[in-house]
Amino acid sequence: MRYTGSANNFLWYLFMPFLVIFYIGFIFWSDHNYSNNTIKEVINNKQQAVNSLMSIDGIILGGSNAQFGISATSLNTLTNLTWMNLGIPAEGFSDINYANFISNSLSDAKRLDVSLVVYSSTTLVSKSVRKETSMDTVGKKKISFKPQRSLASYMKSFLGYNNENEFPLANKYGDLDFSEFDCGIFISDPLISRNYLNEVELRMWASEQFKRISELFPNAKIVITVPNGFNKNIKEPNNDERSYLIRVLKDVSLKQKFSGKNSIHIISQKPYPSSNLMCGDNWHPNEEGREWRTNELYKLINDQL
Repeated sequence: MRYTGSANNFLWYLFMPFLVIFYIGFIFWSDHNYSNNTIKEVINNKQQAVNSLMSIDGIILGGSNAQFGISATSLNTLTNLTWMNLGIPAEGFSDINYANFISNSLSDAKRLDVSLVVYSSTTLVSKSVRKETSMDTVGKKKISFKPQRSLASYMKSFLGYNNENEFPLANKYGDLDFSEFDCGIFISDPLISRNYLNEVELRMWASEQFKRISELFPNAKIVITVPNGFNKNIKEPNNDERSYLIRVLKDVSLKQKFSGKNSIHIISQKPYPSSNLMCGDNWHPNEEGREWRTNELYKLINDQL
């Protein structure tokens, strides 16, 4: 009994306080030492590219889908306009973060000069809109009772296992340099399905996002391109849901037009025709896939505008 009592005393008066102090210290250490250098580099690289151009006619917006999938350099040649790809990972982790990134990267004068915006967001092809978050543009959360990363992930990093996604840096027009990036072997996932926002969330999110982009680029025509992937052999492409989403988006865009704001055009990307155009998964294209999608986008824009 005496041994049991001593063990309990040790747990409650020594080990438990140590555990609490260690956890609190770990939270502060995790917050102070958090870094996502890969995304920081991408953001800094994009901002440097923007600053190097005197004026910009067209802007590409979105997350990694726009980063990998649309080429500003090719659009320069096809349209005889100056384009910039401002796609960043996860669109800055929130719509507000991304809007702040855009306004901080482009001066008012440069944004007023933009005549065409292409926006490709994976929010449209998600089960639900993104929840409010305390994360900043590189994924750092406000300090709370949870650490920035788990202790296990720090241990993996310490042992040499990097858990950060690597993104190749961009050229002077914001395009990813695929020569510096290994797409790896294409791995098909036949169990995945294509998901789309329900109508209530879609109308609410699209109205807010269209307004936000219109305010950032008040003189621009806005093209919303609904992204697609390589859909052969996947479990549920859900083409009917996609068609309905396009119809709802067009309805929202018409209401935006009638309210006197920017003209908004809805474009649906076709699925990639071959796995040879993909960068390791069913969603992100490689350099050839980027060229295929950019050319298709240009033809669709030409037809509508």
